[in-house]
Amino acid sequence: MGTARWKVRATVISALVLGVVILPRPASAQSGYWGGEGHPSGGGIGRNNNNMWWGIGEGLLRGLSDLERDNRHRNYSRRNDYDDHNRYRQYNRPPQYSRPPQYTRPAPKPAPPKNVVKTRKKPAINKVNFSFLSARASAETDARQSVEAEKSKAMLDVEITEQITNTGNKKMLDAWNEVVKNGSTTSDVSQFTKTFGGAMSSGLKDTMDLRQGFSAFSDALQAGTLTFQEKEIVLQALADKTQSLGSRPGQSSTFWGTIDANISNMGDFNKLGQIADLSQNSRNPFSPLMQGIYQLGMPTMFASELTGLPVIPIDPINEFTGNAASIIIYNPSSTGESVNYLLAGNKYSMEPGFQQTLAKSYTISFETGASGGKKQYTLADGVYEWRMDATKGWDLFVVPVNVTIDNSRYEGEFKYLLDNKPYTLGLGEVVEHTSKKPIEIAFDPGKGGKERRKLLRSSTNVVGIDPEHGHLDLFDSKKVDEHMAGQPEYLSSTRLAGNNASRSQRVQALLSQMKGAGQQDPLALLGVSGRLSSRVGSGIFPLGGGNRTGVSALPPQGKKSVTDLLKSLDIRE
Repeated sequence: MGTARWKVRATVISALVLGVVILPRPASAQSGYWGGEGHPSGGGIGRNNNNMWWGIGEGLLRGLSDLERDNRHRNYSRRNDYDDHNRYRQYNRPPQYSRPPQYTRPAPKPAPPKNVVKTRKKPAINKVNFSFLSARASAETDARQSVEAEKSKAMLDVEITEQITNTGNKKMLDAWNEVVKNGSTTSDVSQFTKTFGGAMSSGLKDTMDLRQGFSAFSDALQAGTLTFQEKEIVLQALADKTQSLGSRPGQSSTFWGTIDANISNMGDFNKLGQIADLSQNSRNPFSPLMQGIYQLGMPTMFASELTGLPVIPIDPINEFTGNAASIIIYNPSSTGESVNYLLAGNKYSMEPGFQQTLAKSYTISFETGASGGKKQYTLADGVYEWRMDATKGWDLFVVPVNVTIDNSRYEGEFKYLLDNKPYTLGLGEVVEHTSKKPIEIAFDPGKGGKERRKLLRSSTNVVGIDPEHGHLDLFDSKKVDEHMAGQPEYLSSTRLAGNNASRSQRVQALLSQMKGAGQQDPLALLGVSGRLSSRVGSGIFPLGGGNRTGVSALPPQGKKSVTDLLKSLDIRE
């Protein structure tokens, strides 16, 4: 359609040029009529051909003008071309090519600030060594039985001396005194019996046989040649012989009752040895062993003699179960009074011997109760001690933190975390840690126990075994010493001979302690001089004799008796 339009335009322009340029315009053309002025009918057409061409040209120009106007109106709606009207110029421009907008990557949003979370490390595993339990317990229980046998021998030696004296045979008495002076060994007594057997009464011979029975049993115990069942057989034979002699007319029931009690003690030690031997391979052999000790009424600390481990007969340091604490406020037992104060607007009263832990700083205020009036402090990290002065009243004082860990009693490494840093304390080592704030210690108690956590202020803490579970724990050294000072002095073989001592070494260590209790006479053990009037001087109970003062409390109801315990361990009593 555009091509046809331009052809029309070309024709009109050609005609216009032909009519305007080539043909001159007549004057009559100014009036606007064809063929002359007024255009009369038929007048002047043939005579004025130029007017005709001018008319044609003018008509073509008008047609062209109309055509252009129509085109402008059509193109206005499409807005594809310029327009003569100024008000349409800004809208009717043809579209211009432009480059597409460049993609701009948006700036990244700022990342939130990082938070550092301190994770608590897991303490290294501590190995509680029960591998020597059976061997040590067997050696210790045999040694204790041997001591009971030696005590019975000494008592019977006194009885034999009295019976020989009553015979009036000076030669036999002198020979016997020489045997006793040389220690009344089994071989010497046997030789004496062969020499003077014909001069002895049946009662003296039976007493001498019983005495030799105890002597031979003691020798076998120290050699470690008897099984638990063989020991039971021997003990039963000794008990039968003792009852037979004690039931004769004129015999002292107290004397023979004491001999019988010694045999009973030997039987208890033999049972305890069986329990230790059978529980050796269990996950935690300490539990049945402690049950046996409780049921037999022996002191808790005897477990140390059996195991070679430092069993501490007091409660360990309290567990710390809270979040990390940076402040401790405590009221020493020495004040003897409670103190009242405000902390962050809350009222508190702290009794002597108690403490409070805080995880952050607070404001504390209190009345001094004296001329000091009221005081207020902002607590920073550290340990604070309440102190009371007779004139100035109550006040808070910052105290340094010096924590000592003592591993001198435990024969193994003690691994722990102190403020989340690992430490290892070797056998016999003692280390001191200092800080401006409370010290947190975490450690593995061994034998599958739950991790222990302690929050400590200045103190000395010994590594020991908790008797309730058989686990490693920390104990306040001051409280341990105070407890032990209030207990009778017990016989201890390991204190003199060591944890790995032989049976005979243990026996000699026990006998030396008994003789060192004030008796110089080798026949007088633990106050034994001649006939005994009461059961004293057991090979485990307090030095100086007496009853079982200070022994462990019996276990709660429901725990197994020794008989049930042995049956559960598949041992015939």
